[in-house]
Amino acid sequence: MDSLKKKGRQYSTEYLKCGFTCSPANRRLPMCLICEKVFSNEAMKPSRLKEHFTREKLSSRRTLLSMMASESKIHHDGWLASYSIAVMIAKYGKPHSIGEDLILPATAEILETVLHQPAPTIISKIPLSRRTVQRRIDAMAQDIKATLCIIVKNTEFALQIDKSMLPGNEAVLLAYVRFIKKERLVQELLFAKELLTDTKEHFGGCYRWSTVDAVHCILHRQHLVAKRLSACLNSSLQLFRQLCDENDEEFKRLLHTEVRWLSKERDYSLCDNLRKSKMHIAYLADLYFKFNEMNEQLQSNELNLIKTKAVISAFISKLMFFKCNFASREFCQLPTLAKVCIVVKIPEDDVNIYCQHLQMLYEDFLKRFDDLLSLVIPSWVLDPFIVNPCNVDIYLQYELIDLQPNEEIKARMKKGYEYFWLQEEILARYRALWAAMKRLLIAIPSSSVVERGFSVVTDLVTKKRNRLEVNRSDLRLRVTSMRPNVERIVGLHAACPSE
Repeated sequence: MDSLKKKGRQYSTEYLKCGFTCSPANRRLPMCLICEKVFSNEAMKPSRLKEHFTREKLSSRRTLLSMMASESKIHHDGWLASYSIAVMIAKYGKPHSIGEDLILPATAEILETVLHQPAPTIISKIPLSRRTVQRRIDAMAQDIKATLCIIVKNTEFALQIDKSMLPGNEAVLLAYVRFIKKERLVQELLFAKELLTDTKEHFGGCYRWSTVDAVHCILHRQHLVAKRLSACLNSSLQLFRQLCDENDEEFKRLLHTEVRWLSKERDYSLCDNLRKSKMHIAYLADLYFKFNEMNEQLQSNELNLIKTKAVISAFISKLMFFKCNFASREFCQLPTLAKVCIVVKIPEDDVNIYCQHLQMLYEDFLKRFDDLLSLVIPSWVLDPFIVNPCNVDIYLQYELIDLQPNEEIKARMKKGYEYFWLQEEILARYRALWAAMKRLLIAIPSSSVVERGFSVVTDLVTKKRNRLEVNRSDLRLRVTSMRPNVERIVGLHAACPSE
């Protein structure tokens, strides 16, 4: 029996009515104009082509539900952009009106000039009025505050509190917390409050907790030490102030700036007394430059009690080192004073004044930093793998013996003791070791972070001239390292796209 021959269909222009054209690869085969699918010759029946076209057209047509979803997505994206821009406005301390005054017009110009798209349609979806930006900032700051409170309630933290006076004679109190987040130390603003400056007594008493360790800021104590001067040195410093005043120059304390004019060959003569005090001023300039170097080390965000003790101890030793060198008339460690010595020989009486001053500083440092210098830092904290477990406290020996043979954990010690002890595995497995040394890492010995917060508060109050800004959300967004959950905030307000 002869086999049936298959019928070979040819492409026809009539297929365009069904939404098909000829395939670019094979002109005998039809290709769907909607999905670009190429059909075989056997499927080239008008009924099958019409069925495919109808099915694809129905599935791809815009429905009321899809149109509503598309419009909702546009509003959602516009809100996300609005919140993101509000964060940037707060971060850079810009006025809230900059959104509608500058950002939106600039965006419209870019859309029309570069992308050739109608700007009003897109711009209208991004609300950035002054009040809207304020609401966005308030909502994000509240979200960050809520997240921070949850973290603080469920983890160990250090608290730092300090107050300062604003330009308008207003007192403000800032509180920062330091805690472990994702295996690193994080410092965040807890709150900012304005303090009443009346004379009424509002404190019923002071409270103490035996489980709370208190650390006084080392920068404040160091400044108190640095201000101690003999009558002779203090007189020279006053002459320097007078020189700056008479030359219409802003006087800056030597403790905070390097006195560059001493190192330039110019005439600094105010009078004969100033010439005689030239050596004293050079000595103070060099000494306070040493204080500044120490200050820079004490203002790091990663500062802890271990590093603080090392910095303070080193500076105390340097004071005695300078004194011994001065007794031998060696001034090379103080370059400005050494330059003056090349021109004029320093009298023996002045050398004695400097030695006495260094001795006074040395004794004052020992007295004011007695608690820090007497702090015992166990050797196993810096490297637990080289310590004999028998030489540590009995309640730590078991965990130390378990830790030392672990080569996998030992490899992490190469990144430093801070990185090592902040590992989640270490905190979970060696709780006794962590409990014995956590204060050394988490405690906040310096107020540098709070001081930066006061600078932001001063900037906000000065620019906006509104004391209420201290309690508002701009401050939190400007100083925080946390990111608000914008998606969650937008979801909560999705029902009110007109805000």
